Amino acid sequence: MKIVALFPLLTVWLVLAGNLRASTVIAGIVLCGAAVVIFANLATEHAVRSDRGAPQVARRLLWALLFMPVFLGKVLLSGLTMAFLALKPSIDFWPGIVRVHGGFRSLVTTAIFANAMTLTPGTLTVDYDEENDDLYVHWIDVTGYEEDFDHRVTSGMRVWMERLER
Repeated sequence: MKIVALFPLLTVWLVLAGNLRASTVIAGIVLCGAAVVIFANLATEHAVRSDRGAPQVARRLLWALLFMPVFLGKVLLSGLTMAFLALKPSIDFWPGIVRVHGGFRSLVTTAIFANAMTLTPGTLTVDYDEENDDLYVHWIDVTGYEEDFDHRVTSGMRVWMERLER
């Protein structure tokens, strides 16, 4: 199982590295191998607990593939918004740390959700309260806190995470 997981990771590593020098290949094997060893127990534990068959796994993979362009669009839009805010002559936004409820069945989904938020410019997940299942997120603009705040901070990614978790 672990050796099977190594090949896709190593392939991505080599494509991103853009060369097949021995040092690049060796570094890729070491780093990807370490990632597989470190995360194999977590993935195996999740797979055993979820008791999912091939159709459910295929459906999750399809949702993940559909989420990628949506996520990249959210990253691009957030980046443009951040550039606009940085170039404004006056500062009329208020950064702050906000609490966002996780609400997912698995800690893996919560971690993916937190990291997806962190990858969008203007947000950074800084802490997780396991007891209350709350994420603490540094967000670029907390004005209008009373509005649909969860949707604004998470960029609407909660719906996608729920689809991936099914």
